[in-house]
Amino acid sequence: MNTSQGTGYGLYRSGALCRLSAGSMTAAMKSQRALARNAIKVNVVKISSSEEGRGCIYGIEFPCVYSGNVRTTLESAGIRLSHP
Repeated sequence: MNTSQGTGYGLYRSGALCRLSAGSMTAAMKSQRALARNAIKVNVVKISSSEEGRGCIYGIEFPCVYSGNVRTTLESAGIRLSHP
C-alpha cells in the first residue's frame, strides 16, 4: 500500500479504499462516531501488525473519495490519527 505524506495522517491507499491508523479500538470508534455525525460512513478495521510493525492496531477504512472530508471532520473534532 502507498502512504500519503504531508497531511500528518497515516493515510494508506489500497485501490478505492483508504485507511487511517487510529492505534486503539477506542480511538478508532471515537473517530467513527465523529464521522457518523457528519454522515461519513467508515468501518473500524484491525490493521495487521506486520503492516504497522507494532502490536494490535486499529484504524478506520473508507472510500478514498471522502479523504478530504474525513480529514477536515476529524481535525474539527480535535481527533488526530497519525502514522506511528
